[in-house]
Amino acid sequence: MNLDEIVDNIILKTGDDYEKCVLFMVGCLALIPKPIPPVGIKSIDIATKFWLKNQVDDAQLEKARIACWHYLDSHCASTNIEESKFCAIRAIICVLYSNNPSSYSDNDELLDCFFDMLISTNKNTEQLITELTILAKTF
Repeated sequence: MNLDEIVDNIILKTGDDYEKCVLFMVGCLALIPKPIPPVGIKSIDIATKFWLKNQVDDAQLEKARIACWHYLDSHCASTNIEESKFCAIRAIICVLYSNNPSSYSDNDELLDCFFDMLISTNKNTEQLITELTILAKTF
């Protein structure tokens, strides 16, 4: 299975349901290789608490998203999609919205961006796609 097929598979399973789409992406965050900058680790925790445990509110999700963008801006990396640590932060940002951000027309676009960033974090693309395929089948 290739990346496009994985995205298509997830779109079929989630349809237009933004929450289901994000829940899948949250499950994929474990595939981001370490080390992750501290702001990323904290933001994954906030996303997990919001999406899986209902322990934080929208404001904390937004605060984590702003912290991630601040991290990228402070490293002059808001458009850097080459370095793994910056791609990891951008992938994490994808799950830090309580509603689909207006910059994405639908879940397809959001998933494409997320997977592009996730793949950019990992040098072993084949292994990552294998792991994503397994996650997609169990979702």
